[in-house]
Amino acid sequence: MGIRPGASWWAPSDAHQRRLAEDWGDGPAIIGVACLFTFAHSQYLIPNAYSVGMVVSLLMTAIGFGVVFAWTRSLIPSIVAHAILNTPMTPAWQVALLAVIVIGALVTARRGASVVKHRAGCGCRHPGRRPGLCNLPKRRSRQPPPG
Repeated sequence: MGIRPGASWWAPSDAHQRRLAEDWGDGPAIIGVACLFTFAHSQYLIPNAYSVGMVVSLLMTAIGFGVVFAWTRSLIPSIVAHAILNTPMTPAWQVALLAVIVIGALVTARRGASVVKHRAGCGCRHPGRRPGLCNLPKRRSRQPPPG
């Protein structure tokens, strides 16, 4: 896990999650990088109700970003979502954005969970790969057609 030029050692990146996924699998890697992301926002590590709510929402958002990265293997969707979430908005736009996020999460939750489960422990064995890190679709058996 090398240090990228211009980035702090704690800055979550695709290299961090990929490297952790090689050793731990995608599920624990997502949780680990989500914790790094959450605690990198140290301005919210103050013991009051607002900060506790922010830390919980940051952690849930970071887990969502991690699942998106595990699914797409690209940081671009998470970067765009993070930029949108950091844009100042009126309360009406915040409610509209929250509705879009919740609907998107509900629509993609089952697929996202199946991707993480598949990557975390598909039971496949590939030469040179640790078990559970299969990102290849299962092959269909090549049986001749009946008849």
